[in-house]
Amino acid sequence: MSRIFYFLNDFGSFQRDAQNDVYSSIIFVLKKEKGFNTVQEAMDEAERMYYDELKNFQLCLKLNLNNGFLTDENSIQLGEWCKHIVYIAYMHSYHSKRYNFQQNVTVNIRDEK
Repeated sequence: MSRIFYFLNDFGSFQRDAQNDVYSSIIFVLKKEKGFNTVQEAMDEAERMYYDELKNFQLCLKLNLNNGFLTDENSIQLGEWCKHIVYIAYMHSYHSKRYNFQQNVTVNIRDEK
């Protein structure tokens, strides 16, 4: 679950990070480490990684419930709580003034140091 939170943080704070020359976001790290030519390529890769992480989380819950790993009521409720925690983190990030989740964002990026 923590990776999902990291992605939400980095996506939501990307515009502010770029404006303040903060390059620790997963987007900037991917651009540098994977050698992408554009920030958009790194954003696309980060988005793919985020959705993969969501799928892994959903699959983990599904496998545990369907294969009998989570059979008692407390374990089933734990799985539900995990889903709620991810949802709450998303809603907090989405509605927080610290983050920007606009549909279209234009960011002027200066050369990285």
